[in-house]
Amino acid sequence: MSEKAQSADLIPRAFIEGLRTHIKNNYGPKSFVGKPWTEFDTSYFAKGIVRLNDSFTLSRSEKSLNYFNDPIMRSGYLAYYLPVNAAKAASIFLKHLTAKDLPGDSQTLRIVDFGSGPLTQTLGFLFALEQMLARGNCPLPKTVTVCAVEQNRRIIDEGRTLIKNYLAASPLGTKIQLIIKPITADLLRLRSGEPSDLLLFGNVLNEIPLRNEQNDLVFRLLNHWSAPNSLILFLEPAAKKISRDLQNLRDALLEKTDLKLLGPCLHHMTCPLNQVAKGDWCHFYQSWQAPLFIREFDRVTKLKKSVLMYSYLMFKRGSEAAKYRSNQFVAISDLLISKGRQEIIGCGPAGRIRFVRSNRDRSEDNHGFDLINRGTNFSATNIELPKNPELEYRSIVDRDTKFLLKAKS
Repeated sequence: MSEKAQSADLIPRAFIEGLRTHIKNNYGPKSFVGKPWTEFDTSYFAKGIVRLNDSFTLSRSEKSLNYFNDPIMRSGYLAYYLPVNAAKAASIFLKHLTAKDLPGDSQTLRIVDFGSGPLTQTLGFLFALEQMLARGNCPLPKTVTVCAVEQNRRIIDEGRTLIKNYLAASPLGTKIQLIIKPITADLLRLRSGEPSDLLLFGNVLNEIPLRNEQNDLVFRLLNHWSAPNSLILFLEPAAKKISRDLQNLRDALLEKTDLKLLGPCLHHMTCPLNQVAKGDWCHFYQSWQAPLFIREFDRVTKLKKSVLMYSYLMFKRGSEAAKYRSNQFVAISDLLISKGRQEIIGCGPAGRIRFVRSNRDRSEDNHGFDLINRGTNFSATNIELPKNPELEYRSIVDRDTKFLLKAKS
């Protein structure tokens, strides 16, 4: 099954229907209540999406007013950014986990959702669980307890309502009992905590400008909230600064803790982008078939969510590091097309290597080169490891999705 096919149901229909009803009943005029969604509703609520999108370009001090306190921008977040951001989290969980990989035990799963907003990351996890259930990757935990840490109590309550309505209409709701514990607090002042199986950091670090403050916060929260086998997800926008901040955090966590990386990296060495190519940043995107609900908003707002873009790190505590062969890579660039050739940059145990295929070498045998895009995992056969992976080039030939490398002449 292709990634695009897998992503078609990242946002369950049951959630979308409940979300539409919630927005109409709570943020529209009384005349909206109880009526089906129409194009007029799309245009009406698009105003909040546009205003919120504009606010994201403001200075950090202006954003500190907290857009969740503005009903129009809050409706924009719920209608558009909530489902899209939850879909990003769901896509990462589905990429790296099956139900048998879940932390906790068969009875209980404890989650802490830092800076939860309307429980965006928790929703993404639940969306992934629903797909696992549909695929038969059971059993699922019987009880899921979520500590939602957020300054704005009202937005937690809205998220709880949306999840309650979603589970009532979803097959997942008959399999798990969900308990949500709100914690109204500023993360920078949060000290105590209870060990949790799944720690979710969604767009948390992007609100903290300095790396040392980001790292101090993460280390403190991990110290108070992580359990011996915790799974930890950091999910941030695909922008350059925050992506490179994550790269810095990655190296610090690998150096100073017992955490092991599940993704996106295929190695535990220092990030090559922290040593070379410092103008580049590690980020990913996934093609998907956005629900009609989102595409209608895109048409009105002129925004575009045809791909899910993000940077992320997923760690596991108390596990052995995955063993990858030296010829395995993840693509950390798009397919780069220049005069006379195509290139892709791969990162793996062999380092950061630029693979090149000249146009004159193009053939049926190497058409797979054109199918690689950012985030694709691929392998190379008969690879002669370069002494300096960053500076040495290799040409590439495809053989049944495996790759034969030979020195560039």
